[in-house]
Amino acid sequence: MSKVNAEYLTNLPKFSGLIAQILCKKNIGYQPDIALPATSIWVNNIKIDAHHVTTFNQIVDWQQQGILHPGYLHTLAFPLQLKLMLHQSFPFSIIGLVHIHNKIEQSTALRIDDKVDICCKFGEMVKRPAGVFITINTAFYVGNICVLSAQHQYLKRESTQRKPSSTAIADNNGSNPIQNQIWSLPNALGRQYARCSGDYNPIHLHPLSAKLFGFKRHIIHGMWLKSRVISALSNGQEAIFTSSFSCEVEFKKPLYLPNIVRFQKQKVEQGQKHQGFEFKVISDKNNLPVEHMSGRLLF
Repeated sequence: MSKVNAEYLTNLPKFSGLIAQILCKKNIGYQPDIALPATSIWVNNIKIDAHHVTTFNQIVDWQQQGILHPGYLHTLAFPLQLKLMLHQSFPFSIIGLVHIHNKIEQSTALRIDDKVDICCKFGEMVKRPAGVFITINTAFYVGNICVLSAQHQYLKRESTQRKPSSTAIADNNGSNPIQNQIWSLPNALGRQYARCSGDYNPIHLHPLSAKLFGFKRHIIHGMWLKSRVISALSNGQEAIFTSSFSCEVEFKKPLYLPNIVRFQKQKVEQGQKHQGFEFKVISDKNNLPVEHMSGRLLF
């Protein structure tokens, strides 16, 4: 196993300072004898901005006071992920990468007065028929304790094959009834989340900029969708998010803006130690369900 070289930054990078490098990053492509860079990027002693937290909470409808939304931490780590992918030995351009999977595991909740250390590094790279799957692992520390870890998987497509649309959650014989909510997503939501998260990918901002990358309209960020789901799951279940839990999602069909979607959840049990929810976010197209995200939260 290669030794991991650690790089320490004094501050979190800003997207504006990375955009030129992102646009110029060359795409070498997958080669079996090329590994992902054995490097990690750290920023230590990050002070949480209370105004930034308030803005994020409003955008994702987080009602809990005192503890940070688990998805908020992604807004801090995202520029570090970009910095990592700009490494000269990373063989892909950032433009065109598709975020397809995310898993977070929390051991204890973070609070707004905590000072956080963040570390980002590459995980595995796997070649499959659809393309190349790249994993980035992020860890958040308070003191010497890892309070939350996140795994992001990105796809560099080499095939046009797409997954079929999925149906809604199957009813479990009524023992754990399916619960539904209807959400209205406004046209400007992508721009609002971009200002808060620092993710200014053009596919999220405006129909015209999205069309340059093959989308018929702009689409919402996957991590906004996951954060909004976590907020919905917290209603009436606030204690879950003050201690340990895991939440894993798969991003599927693009969710165009503006839109109306259906959030479905159903209670599940996994053995004697874990319980939680399965969930999906679905829209309707020509009276057929289109699945945008599915996942499971366990505590």
